[in-house]
Amino acid sequence: MLVVGFGLAASRAKYTPEKIAINYRYTHAPDKTGKIMNGVPIDETAPDGIFTNLPVEGLVEHLNQSGIPSEISTTAGGYLCNNAMFVIVRGARKGGFGGGFIHIPCHSEWLARQKDKEFPSLPIHTMYKASELSLAYFLEHWGIPLLH
Repeated sequence: MLVVGFGLAASRAKYTPEKIAINYRYTHAPDKTGKIMNGVPIDETAPDGIFTNLPVEGLVEHLNQSGIPSEISTTAGGYLCNNAMFVIVRGARKGGFGGGFIHIPCHSEWLARQKDKEFPSLPIHTMYKASELSLAYFLEHWGIPLLH
């Protein structure tokens, strides 16, 4: 089994697999219940950080060789994406399967329709190809056959 979360990192220009999730929640804005997470651990019983068990270094090399700008990220942020990654990786490690998280930039086609926004971007077909290559790479690493 393999679980990979994806999230938008609008300030990034590259496809960025995450290396580590931190056991930490932080935000300035309240959640739907009105709580503000200000330095709250995700899991009181877990370590301060959890590394993905996916081969992100090899993936970055593979993507760059395929013409897709990619680099490792060591920060999934302090709240939603980091929280998702932490839960995925914690579950993957407990369950003996692959788990990780990838941040993607805005896609150029969406950005072209935004009159008041400027962010780095990649074409949607490039991000689709990067996602396809990433999942295939991870599945191969875990010995999981690719279904066509």
